[in-house]
Formats: sequence, structure tokens, C-alpha cells
Amino acid sequence: MYWLDTLVHGIHLLAAITWIGGMIALAAIFHPALRAALDSESRGPVMRTAGKRLQTVEAVCVAALLATGFYKLTSMGPPLQHLFQGTYGKALLAKLLLVAAILVLSFLHSIAWGPQLSELKPGSKEFQALNRRLVFWARVSLLLGLAIVLLSAVLRMNP
Repeated sequence: MYWLDTLVHGIHLLAAITWIGGMIALAAIFHPALRAALDSESRGPVMRTAGKRLQTVEAVCVAALLATGFYKLTSMGPPLQHLFQGTYGKALLAKLLLVAAILVLSFLHSIAWGPQLSELKPGSKEFQALNRRLVFWARVSLLLGLAIVLLSAVLRMNP
């Protein structure tokens, strides 16, 4: 089963890198470049298109992470009766809670806030307020993602 465990772990890492890396690229490169090059009205359609593409990638990554995470939990981790004990268990519980939080924020962004923003007139007070909220929670999501990566390192070092 070594090859299967290695494959599953590799897919898990690749999905995490793609998801978190996509958030980093959007926040650190793409969004600032658009702000420098385009006015807010012109940025909207480009950001919506990029956001929809990232949503698709995110959905695939989350599905892969959930499937591989479940496999890792049930076949590669400690016995289930010891799952939430010690450093490993605390780190795993914290990681799962952060994953739940980031999934809720992603859902709100995709289902509520994003579509709501596209209906508002760029430059209006409502648009600006909702856009600030979106940017704030996107940054929180990115920080949660980075914390998840750090907790993954703790899990790897505490089998």
C-alpha cells in the first residue's frame, strides 16, 4: 500500500498547493495588477471571470482534499480511538475547524457576496462597502489557508 499512500498524499499536497496558491496569486499579483491598470468599472468583469475560474479550480481541489483527507485519516493516521488526543489530535481538530471556516467563507463569497457585488453599480457606496467586505474576508480566507498549511506541517511532524 506504500504506492497508494504516496499517491494519495501527493494528490492531497497538490490540491492544497493549487487552492492556496491560487488565493495567493489572486491576492498578491492579479488583483493589485488590475487595480493599477484598470478603473473599478473595467475591473469588475475581469475579476468576475477570474473568480469563476478560481471557483471551479477550488471546487476540484476541495473535493480532492476531502477525499484524500478522509483516506489519510482512516488508513494512514493513528487509530481512531486516539485521533483527537495529544499534539496530533489537537492539530488535526484545529485544522478541520479552519477548513470548515474557510469553506463557509468560500461559500458565502461564491453564493452571496460575489453575485450581489456584480449587481451593484461600481463606485456606489453599496458597491464600495460590499467590495471592502469581500476583500477583507478574502484576506481572512487566505490567512486561514496558510494556517491550515502550518497545521499540516505540525501533523506531519507528529505522527
